[in-house]
Amino acid sequence: MLIQFSVENYLSIKDKIVLSMLAGKDSEHPEYLISDTNKNYLKSAVIYGANASGKSNVLNAFWFMVNYVLTSHNQQLHKSIDRSPFKFDKITPVQPSSFEVIFIVEGVRYAYGFSVTDKEVVEEYLYYYPNGRPALIFERTNTKLFRFMIDIDEQTTLKERTSANKLYLSVASNWSYSKVIPAFEWFASCRIVTKNSVADAYGFRGRTVKG
Repeated sequence: MLIQFSVENYLSIKDKIVLSMLAGKDSEHPEYLISDTNKNYLKSAVIYGANASGKSNVLNAFWFMVNYVLTSHNQQLHKSIDRSPFKFDKITPVQPSSFEVIFIVEGVRYAYGFSVTDKEVVEEYLYYYPNGRPALIFERTNTKLFRFMIDIDEQTTLKERTSANKLYLSVASNWSYSKVIPAFEWFASCRIVTKNSVADAYGFRGRTVKG
C-alpha cells in the first residue's frame, strides 16, 4: 500500500512535490478508506491540473524510481544514469534528482529514498517500522559511505558489490538479502494504469496495467 511519494528536480518538477494518500478527517465514505494504526488512507487519488501542467510527469517520476530499483543492479560500470533533471534553470541540471516512497508491506511500514546525478547515487536509505518505531536497515551518503545497524558483516560485503551508479537496494536484493526483499518486491508489484507516454516508454502500449 502506497502512503506517500515525493520527487524533486525531475522533468518539469523543480521543487519537491508530495503525493500523499493520507485521508482527511471526513469519514462519510469509509468504504473508500484503508485503516492502519489509527490512520486512514485513500484507496485512490486524483491529480488535477491544466493540460501540459505536469500531471503525467508525476507518474513518469514514480515509474523512473520503480524501474531504477528493479534494474540498476545490471547497470554497467561507469554507465550514465538515465535521469532527466529540471533543465529550465542553470543549477538544477547538475544537482541530484531525489525520490522517496513510504509504503506498507504485510503490516510493516517502510520508507525508502534515493538521490542521483547523471553519474552516481549520492544518497540512499531504507527504514522500516517493525514495532511502530523507525529502525535503520541501511543508509548511504556521499555515494560510498554506508551505515548499517543490523547484519553488519553481510551488508558490508554487499556494499562492496555496489558501484557508484547502482542502488544498494537493487544489488542487495539481487543477492537475496532478506531484510530488503519486502521493499524490493513492493516495487516489483507496482503497475501504472495509463495510455500516455509513460506506458509507451516502458513497453506497455496497448495493455491494461494494474495499479
